[in-house]
Amino acid sequence: MNPIKTLLILIASLGVLGCSDSPTGPGSEPIYFSGTLSSLGSETFFFDTAEDVIRVTLTELTPILVDVTGGLSIPEPSVGFSLGEVSENSCVATFVDSMSVGDSFAFELFRTGYFCVILYDSGAFLADSTYQFTLVVDP
Repeated sequence: MNPIKTLLILIASLGVLGCSDSPTGPGSEPIYFSGTLSSLGSETFFFDTAEDVIRVTLTELTPILVDVTGGLSIPEPSVGFSLGEVSENSCVATFVDSMSVGDSFAFELFRTGYFCVILYDSGAFLADSTYQFTLVVDP
């Protein structure tokens, strides 16, 4: 099957809504994930949920950045972000973007399932970096 067609089908199955300004919703308790992301490394987080709206917000990121600008200003730190479904014990990304501190994405999940979030360094970190993000489920 064509890889682009496969990606579009998977994105459609998640029903991506877009960005959101608020990391929490009425009656929902945020789940905090935090840790250390290695240079060129990735971290994967798994969760299960019913047909709900989820919001993922990057609340902290303290990387040591590579100065790719030749001594000019260093861009705002960001990490790669993927949301996906679990298939055969691995995370199959269906939405891929980057996130900076304060960025938030909201997704409507149209079915109950086991999902995953991947944070990764795409080459900007000189050393291990700490992060924290929240996951909120709004029924």
